[in-house]
Amino acid sequence: KAFRHGKFAKENSLSIEMAARELRYAWFKELKEKHNFDKVALAHHGDDQIETFFINFLRGSGIKGLKGMKPQNDFYIRPLLWSNRNEIEAFAKENGITLLTRAELLGLVTGAYKYSVGVSGTHGKTTVTSLLSSIFNAANADPTVMVGANLKAIGGNYCLGGSDYAIYEACEYVNSFHHFFPNCAIILNIDE
Repeated sequence: KAFRHGKFAKENSLSIEMAARELRYAWFKELKEKHNFDKVALAHHGDDQIETFFINFLRGSGIKGLKGMKPQNDFYIRPLLWSNRNEIEAFAKENGITLLTRAELLGLVTGAYKYSVGVSGTHGKTTVTSLLSSIFNAANADPTVMVGANLKAIGGNYCLGGSDYAIYEACEYVNSFHHFFPNCAIILNIDE
């Protein structure tokens, strides 16, 4: 499913995060109705609940906002609110359930594209990824883009395209790029 969250945000005067959230939840509802699901389970856990509390507090939310996320809201359920990330990881390990790091997940996602371009190096990744995004969009290639800064042209730092192309920063932090297998790797520079 391709989301044009930047365009949606602008048209509805929303932040990128709120636009992405609304589009994501609308898609969940669409899937629920299409497949006759009774509930949609979300993966929010106790650490997310704490974060939500503090975000709402800093925004000056009233008492309602300080309550955080509800375990159930309409057909959405959050069965993991009782636990924190460490407890979930321990449970997964004890039960032989594989958990993925962000880099591992991004590697799987980007690996699903027929054509992928990974931009790596200690300097310039964001600039080159942004330029490539603009070139591909100018050619109507409609790529999926993941970049390390908010890019006006795509309305944020990521854009789910509708084609077989993915362009992304292959970050060297904690060897994240070891999990990416692009068709085209651009290595800008290497520092010692």
